[in-house]
Amino acid sequence: MQVYLAIAKHYYLNILLNILIRTVLIPFILILGAYHIFRYWRLYILSKINKKKVVIFSYSTLSEYRFNQELLKNLKTYNNIKVVIFSGFYKIKIRDLKKRFHLYEIFPFGIMPLVKADLFLTTKSSLLWNRPFCTKKVHFFHSPVSIHMFPEYTFDFFNIFFVNGPHQKNELNILLPKRGKKCYKIFEIGSEVIDSIAINSLNIKPNDKVETIIFAPTLGNNSSLVLFGENIINTVLNLNLKLIFRPSPSSIYTHKSLIDNIVNTFKTNPNFIYDDCSGSIFENSSIDLLITDWSGISFEFALGCLKPILFIDTPSKILDFNKNWNNYFEKKGVEFEYRDKIGRRVANIDEIPATIDYISENYSILSKQIENYRNDLIFNICKSHEYSLNAVLELLKIKK
Repeated sequence: MQVYLAIAKHYYLNILLNILIRTVLIPFILILGAYHIFRYWRLYILSKINKKKVVIFSYSTLSEYRFNQELLKNLKTYNNIKVVIFSGFYKIKIRDLKKRFHLYEIFPFGIMPLVKADLFLTTKSSLLWNRPFCTKKVHFFHSPVSIHMFPEYTFDFFNIFFVNGPHQKNELNILLPKRGKKCYKIFEIGSEVIDSIAINSLNIKPNDKVETIIFAPTLGNNSSLVLFGENIINTVLNLNLKLIFRPSPSSIYTHKSLIDNIVNTFKTNPNFIYDDCSGSIFENSSIDLLITDWSGISFEFALGCLKPILFIDTPSKILDFNKNWNNYFEKKGVEFEYRDKIGRRVANIDEIPATIDYISENYSILSKQIENYRNDLIFNICKSHEYSLNAVLELLKIKK
């Protein structure tokens, strides 16, 4: 009898709890969420005053701000333009972003489908749905990589493109018509990041040999960090060279234990420095060589600093993002074509010492070679912010 009563009590408690969840808790959560969205939406509407042109920038990682920070500053000087930032930063709260971007209106990414703007710019690699309230949608290329690495549908809902270099323009003109897109605009912009690095490097006398190396692997389970990270660092330190370890920002979360182990292993070595991604990746002007695998920062470093790269030949996942790439393109793209033009490759970690020696002995020759290739890959070197501003004003139909 007691067992029966206990079962019945448990049964009726479950029913009561289920009723409370359905009739009270779920409606409360929905109302709270709707209020939260409405509150931000109302603030956005209130920010659209005096019939200003509204320009939305959308970022998904904090580091994306550096890709067009000069453009943001320039737009802020126009009284008839309202600059708004929508963010979907990983593990970063809106209130913390407001401290960083105190000059701009900051809103959560989730309400963007509800708002209207005169121009929408993003470095996000794709828009998976059309945005009816943002008729002018700009993809702002954040790296001079080829578009082969993007899924083939990536640019279907964009109609304007700010490209870094001639190859991206040519590739878009091949891809977009095959995707059925007829009406689109391409602006020859360049790269703010590479410009910033290049300008900062102008007054710095480069070394004629390798003394300081930065190891900045890309993310993923097939990256040089996961496959050979500790061995690479150990090999460089055994050459009595200074090494800066800079994993990608995302890897700090996805491979935290691996990175912690590496830092703990080498932290007592005076030639080892751990860079936690808190600042610009190449603000240390003493860096002479970058070791990476398939990271797009190889182009930032090589074309900005005019310094060589040592590439680790890990399995490439670049073309896996667009497995139908050969339906659109004959060549694999600049990541493959320029790999031996802006640096040297190694397939085995044991080859690193000899390769560093070769780069060190031919440093000035390799730097000059990279400089000759820079105009092949980048528009408007050191002037990209002027061209991006002119493009935005043209799209907004505002005279400079």
